[in-house]
Amino acid sequence: MKGRIPVTEVITPAGVFRFEPGEPGNGKASTIRFSDKAGQTRWTHPVGDDRDAYLIAAGDALYAALYSATATGCRVLALEVSSGRERWHTRLAGIGSMMHSRYRNTVQMKLTGQLSILGDEGGGQYVEVLDPATGNRLSHTRIDP
Repeated sequence: MKGRIPVTEVITPAGVFRFEPGEPGNGKASTIRFSDKAGQTRWTHPVGDDRDAYLIAAGDALYAALYSATATGCRVLALEVSSGRERWHTRLAGIGSMMHSRYRNTVQMKLTGQLSILGDEGGGQYVEVLDPATGNRLSHTRIDP
């Protein structure tokens, strides 16, 4: 999984979902923006200081794994496609904290009835499975190097 590019834009028949990294030092939060087919912004949803994202659109939901490539951890949220309203958010168990010099973090997601998140951090990998309707954790497996 090393070297994977995060999915920060998803094009659907309704329009485009885009993750826009903020500038935490300047007080600008990262956001997720939805623009319709004509390019008009329909909604934005602030997501804090996370610098990287992996997006999946399915049905009436947008799922976003939010993380930083230089810090441990990840959180996942589900937004309503029509309004950008947050349905749920979950902080993943991941691999836990580690020494700063080992920070490296990439995340991928897959939706196949369940929402599976594969994280690759400096101290190991993990697979976490969430219920896409509620965000409840169904399983967590740590894969040590």
